[in-house]
Amino acid sequence: MINFKLKEHKVYGLSGHVYAEVPTRKNEVFSFPGASINYTFKNFTLYSSYDGEYSYFNIEAVDNKEIHTQSSSSEILNKQVLQQKNWSHKFHLGMDYFLNKSNQFNFYGFINPYSNEHDGTIAFEEKVENDVVNSFQYNKDDADKNRSFFFSMYYKHLFGNPQKELVFDMNYYNLKAQNSTSFFDGSSKFLQNSNSEPHQNSLNARLNYSTPLTADMKLEAGIQQSYSALGDHKSPSFNYRQIVVAPYTLLTYSKQKFHLNGGMRIEYSAVNALEKIDETSISVLPNINMKYDLSHKSNLKFAIQKQIYRPSIYQLNPTLNTIDPYTTQQGNPYLNPVIRHKASLDYSTTIGNNFISPGVFYEYASNVIETLTVLRDLSLFEKEIQNSGNSTYFGIKMLGSLKCHKNITVNPHVKLYHIKTNGNELATSNGIEDNSTFAFETGLSAIFSLKYDIALSAIIKYNSPVSHIQEQYSEDGLYFISLEKTFFEKLKVGITSAIPFKGRILF
Repeated sequence: MINFKLKEHKVYGLSGHVYAEVPTRKNEVFSFPGASINYTFKNFTLYSSYDGEYSYFNIEAVDNKEIHTQSSSSEILNKQVLQQKNWSHKFHLGMDYFLNKSNQFNFYGFINPYSNEHDGTIAFEEKVENDVVNSFQYNKDDADKNRSFFFSMYYKHLFGNPQKELVFDMNYYNLKAQNSTSFFDGSSKFLQNSNSEPHQNSLNARLNYSTPLTADMKLEAGIQQSYSALGDHKSPSFNYRQIVVAPYTLLTYSKQKFHLNGGMRIEYSAVNALEKIDETSISVLPNINMKYDLSHKSNLKFAIQKQIYRPSIYQLNPTLNTIDPYTTQQGNPYLNPVIRHKASLDYSTTIGNNFISPGVFYEYASNVIETLTVLRDLSLFEKEIQNSGNSTYFGIKMLGSLKCHKNITVNPHVKLYHIKTNGNELATSNGIEDNSTFAFETGLSAIFSLKYDIALSAIIKYNSPVSHIQEQYSEDGLYFISLEKTFFEKLKVGITSAIPFKGRILF
């Protein structure tokens, strides 16, 4: 008889890391620095970290609008030369405390100031029957200040059986923002602006109990409650309140080659907004996941679930924002949640050092939330956030990890699917037709390990145009190439370039 006793290995004292990216050009910055520090002593751990994001690029955008009536046709040409200025600083602080083998406490929080601005010039040219009738240029200036705050606490109690536990967690989220866009003419004379000051407070709490029923079966049940208060200091009438109460249960079964995980969640929600809306609803959300091991190297997975996606504050906020002199946009506090039905079947296998997983998937979404563009007065376009209809996706996918050589690893990802959209009564009344098309997504990452602890890596991504109910969205090819050198087994120095062969490699 051989008796193995496993003992958790803990590293006491201070530890941490620093990661920095130094831009080589002032007007093209794509950097994600980070740092962390941890202190562990017996049953206590204190940790703090920082995540930064900087994305500064010059952008050229073209937006052409065509207007056709029974008597005439016109066109509005819009060319924008902007600089994207996105930055974010996220500071984390947390603590883990293990009172004893049965009781655990965790505290975590972050504060995140961030900004997303696009400043520059916008040139317009208005044509009627191909004749230029008006042309002018504006200067655009964004002012964007945002601050989000999050705090959570977690408690877990273990009973005599390690699989029998009680968990309670609670978290609070706060958002304050000041967003404005101003337009000036060529002589810097102020023309118009739009501004909003959205704010959000959300409180969530969950109580969860799990216990084994048999040696192969485990039951989990609990209840979750959330409260959200949304508003805008520039629009006192926007006063949105939502309460969601959700009991749920989950059953896990595992024996030999078969594994099952399934449950049910019931959400009761109550919404009060603008002192006019007072709605309640109940959503039943089942889910099931099954896995069957064909061998020790391959398996089949089947999953089906129903999910609910509730609109965000920027989709709900009815404050009117001016995008350009011809276009305005506003949210809609009367939005209904999006309901998604998903199903997938995947096969996974390992062949030597290679992993391959093909599969099929299906998704149906109702009450899809999209931006609906409506023409007013033959020259003003109003963008409204609306429940616009339904969409269906089904297709095939393939992902894997291939060891082409002992020093080369390639991770491909391919997805090919069919999209069908069906507009609701609001969409069809605005002339939007149903759409049916194919689309695909591709991605690849590769790592080449060279001598002297040098590594060359690449990431490539391309998505074909994807049709939505009214609009079509596409992403051009994007790729990064990185070269890194490791010193002393702990220090890495490298260089990363985004689209280094622009103009010579086309997607």
